[in-house]
Amino acid sequence: MFQPAKKGKKGYARYIGSVKLIHGITRLNCQYLNFVMGGESNEEELEVARATGVNLYQGDDRLTSDLLFYDFEDGKMILEAGPKWKLGGQTGNANRVEIDTQSGKFLAKGNVEMELTKARGVANFLFQMNEGKSSAKDNSPISVICDFFEYNRSFNSSHSDSVIFYGDVSLTGKNGFNLKANSIDMEIDPIKKDLNTISAIGDLSGSTIGQNSMRFNGERLNYDKKNKIVRLLGDPNVEIHTEQDGSQVVAFGSEAQYKTEEGRMVLLGNPLLKTPQGLLGGDRVIYDQKEKRLRASGNWKMTLNSESILQRRDKSD
Repeated sequence: MFQPAKKGKKGYARYIGSVKLIHGITRLNCQYLNFVMGGESNEEELEVARATGVNLYQGDDRLTSDLLFYDFEDGKMILEAGPKWKLGGQTGNANRVEIDTQSGKFLAKGNVEMELTKARGVANFLFQMNEGKSSAKDNSPISVICDFFEYNRSFNSSHSDSVIFYGDVSLTGKNGFNLKANSIDMEIDPIKKDLNTISAIGDLSGSTIGQNSMRFNGERLNYDKKNKIVRLLGDPNVEIHTEQDGSQVVAFGSEAQYKTEEGRMVLLGNPLLKTPQGLLGGDRVIYDQKEKRLRASGNWKMTLNSESILQRRDKSD
């Protein structure tokens, strides 16, 4: 059905039933497609388009929804009523999806559920794998639940793709990794899909994988691949649980710094380290997992567990 635009009146072109539209590498299959046009009858300009029963393809990327709205002037696409997507290394669904075709920004809002399959390094960003290597299990898909998701694709390989998760965020891997926070920001290498940076804020908790796996609680976490340092801050304290030779070790402090290549944790701000051998505190406490060494400086204090020390001596003898 076609009605040309007239002065002061919009025109339209409607296609109904098994509609197929091809434009370059983009392909649209839908059940109903309506173009709204403005301008004089001989100079129609497309203003908006609406479609139902949508399957939108561009290469291997795919978007589906029951309803699509496209604004040609702003270059903005909105998908509602059960939108789903498969884009690069991610799949997901939400209540609403907005795409800016000019900047490449992708927004998903409301009951967002996703799976990240190619964002390598997300699960093991905090501690090294055995012998510095990772397996397929270590890099298993990460499931994501949140209220809001934003993805900005870099059009320059020298810049990172940026990812934002917001609102009761939960990242979970089948390998045991999990990270929960109010918001999580990431920068990902656009070519290798490796994790460059991560920042998590608010009601933070999680568990890591690898040879130095840990459980932790805090208020803020930052990681930068360049300096390979993780900073975990708490309000008032961070709490970290790990194991050493089969025994539980618990660390407290207002801040914990961990250099992934060295396997060494530095505790600051009234730090306290609880081990089976006793308690260690001071202005600064260093816990070296690889060397199995403890060190404290500045008003340090140690309380030893004599029974545990005697048991270790007997085992040594």
